[in-house]
Amino acid sequence: SEIPKYICLSDIGLSPIVPSDNYIMSSPTKVMEYLACGIPVVGNREILDMRDIICESKGGILVDFDAESFADGMKALARNNQMKLNMGEDGRKWVINNRSYIEIANKLEKKYYKILSER
Repeated sequence: SEIPKYICLSDIGLSPIVPSDNYIMSSPTKVMEYLACGIPVVGNREILDMRDIICESKGGILVDFDAESFADGMKALARNNQMKLNMGEDGRKWVINNRSYIEIANKLEKKYYKILSER
């Protein structure tokens, strides 16, 4: 796919998702794509899965859903290259260890075996 090639040209990934009932529980695919490419993310904390992913991965900055907060998050990353690199690396490692298809398949297999062994 062409998408990773273009994502990797970025220094910072943005994921502003409107905190409404329609999106509050959505899974932020864009965040996973950024992290998989080693790009640190600025995302809003009101989206539960995004908040969990960014916190667990240490792959970005959580801000409130408003333009000023997103601008502050972007500036913080743009001004601190080492932090940006560390977050990008941490995010990529987290995706590989927690959300790759192989890792998900392994976890699912373990759950199936556990359920079957309890019968």
